[in-house]
Amino acid sequence: MKRILCVGMMIGSVLMTHPSYAATMYADHVTGSFRGDTTIGFSTGFYGGTFPVTLTDPQARAAVLGAPDNNFVSLPGNEAVSPTAVGSPFKWAYVEVGFAGNFGTNMQLVITELGDNAESAQLFIWTLDGGNVQRTITRGAADTVLIDLSSYAGFVSAHGGAFNRVGIGGLDLGVDSPGFDLDAIGVTNVPEPSALILVGSGLVGLGWWRRMSGARR
Repeated sequence: MKRILCVGMMIGSVLMTHPSYAATMYADHVTGSFRGDTTIGFSTGFYGGTFPVTLTDPQARAAVLGAPDNNFVSLPGNEAVSPTAVGSPFKWAYVEVGFAGNFGTNMQLVITELGDNAESAQLFIWTLDGGNVQRTITRGAADTVLIDLSSYAGFVSAHGGAFNRVGIGGLDLGVDSPGFDLDAIGVTNVPEPSALILVGSGLVGLGWWRRMSGARR
């Protein structure tokens, strides 16, 4: 029994203390937002709820902060019909958030989107010196979109050494609630093979000990 407890404590220690399993840091403040081109979708650019209802600016900002809670803001865009010209400012509904601390390229973004499959958005990840990297994201069957940041290491090194903000802008109109239905944005460590090996070794050891104990009875 003591050996089982020891192995369990070892596995628990890895899960709790290794950075791969650290708690997700969710956005805790909004640094900017705008409704974009209000001639598309419904009348004013920010929507939420099971039936699309117009959100006030404070409601829209609150919807994207903290852990996923099924409260979301829909960010409509109409890029397919009216593409944004190269070099022009982003013109669709957009929200930008900050976190309790900066984050580096050893992390991954965890974006929760509650809408339909294939809804897309433009992602802006801002560095300390005001630079940014951009990419288009499209949700699949799951509500969670994971973005590995490791490929941006060179860029971040030349632009302040860390990220500090994330912006998301809608690109399409979706179905029931037009736009990218954003619930939460978090940052967490990318799981490392070393931690997974430690956990796996502990589980194998526990199974071996139990088999040996049964054989002696």
